[in-house]
Amino acid sequence: MPQIEKILAVGGTAPLDFTLHDAGHSFRVAERMSQIIPSDVLPELSVYELALLLLSAYLHDIGMTPERRAVEAVYQFLLTGDHEPTWIEERKEFDKWMDENHPDTERPLNFQTDPKASLLFANELVTYYARHRHNDWSQDWIEQNLSGVTLGSYSGWVADLVSLCRSHHEGYAELISDTFNPRYVGSPAAMVHLRYLAAALRVADVLEIDPEFSL
Repeated sequence: MPQIEKILAVGGTAPLDFTLHDAGHSFRVAERMSQIIPSDVLPELSVYELALLLLSAYLHDIGMTPERRAVEAVYQFLLTGDHEPTWIEERKEFDKWMDENHPDTERPLNFQTDPKASLLFANELVTYYARHRHNDWSQDWIEQNLSGVTLGSYSGWVADLVSLCRSHHEGYAELISDTFNPRYVGSPAAMVHLRYLAAALRVADVLEIDPEFSL
């Protein structure tokens, strides 16, 4: 948790054009979860369910604070047309997104002719592209940083955490899939009801309002 909170608090790469996605947002989502889950249900949740709820509150949007090099690579491509060889797969994703959302925009932008307008437009594109990709980037962070961590005798908990975090931007078809069916995990067996947890995360995230906009 300290590492997660540090990234969310001081990562410095989160887009500013959306509800604040920092450690404060994560704390408020966790707080909302405790408010919307009925008081007679909360004590009945298993230790694994409580752990997944808390982790999902802090990790569902960690992709909105991507590695700085990921953000800089998008700017570099937009302003110069160049990119590192390792960025080729991300370029495919970016080109697909641009073709769907800004089909008439040439890459690179016309920086030499109109640098101010190009920078402003680049900021806008990077913001919305980060929003588009944050679910995938959150999954990448979780898998890269937590795959070696154990959670009691709960095998497969990282995959379940990824599914839970991704659920806040997925639709009804995904939520009714077998992935979210309740099941027993670990030894001694304890219940994990991912669909219930996903509903709690979704509602808490929707209800959470950046204090900046609540005045």
